[in-house]
Amino acid sequence: MEKLKIETYPKDPSKVIRVYLIDNKNFLLSETGYEEEFFDEKTMIKCDEYERPTQLKPKWNKKSKKWTEGASKEELSAHFESIKSQLIESNKQEVSSISLSIASELEQSNWVNFPEDYEPEEIEEKKNQIREIRAKGREIREKISATQSLEELSELDLNIIPLPEPEELTE
Repeated sequence: MEKLKIETYPKDPSKVIRVYLIDNKNFLLSETGYEEEFFDEKTMIKCDEYERPTQLKPKWNKKSKKWTEGASKEELSAHFESIKSQLIESNKQEVSSISLSIASELEQSNWVNFPEDYEPEEIEEKKNQIREIRAKGREIREKISATQSLEELSELDLNIIPLPEPEELTE
């Protein structure tokens, strides 16, 4: 019986480098490993020599040796609107979840069946919490809708319930 000759690739893993593959228009295709001896400056950029691209559609500028934005204004606008829509939908779900949690607390307390056993102020407080959360959610969604840039969007406080101050956490 004949033995199979199995070769591993790459033959020497220590000679594999991380590269960004680019197409003939200099757009990023992928990030991968490649044997150093096959490195091609026309289609590859060494990852460890340049910053990681952060653009929506990274394009390599061979003169400046930097990544630039290759997306059109329409693509950028569509991406921005998509992010805004996702944040608005996420906010609606969060408001609903928090409100349902408070409503569930009320229902589980059985105040519906035995209202005389509960303080009206306690029930009213829960109802007010729901109103406040819904109002805060609407306020956040309006702010999201009004933003004009990703930078503006990243500066928004999207918390429906205020986060505790650092000193409150340590007490």
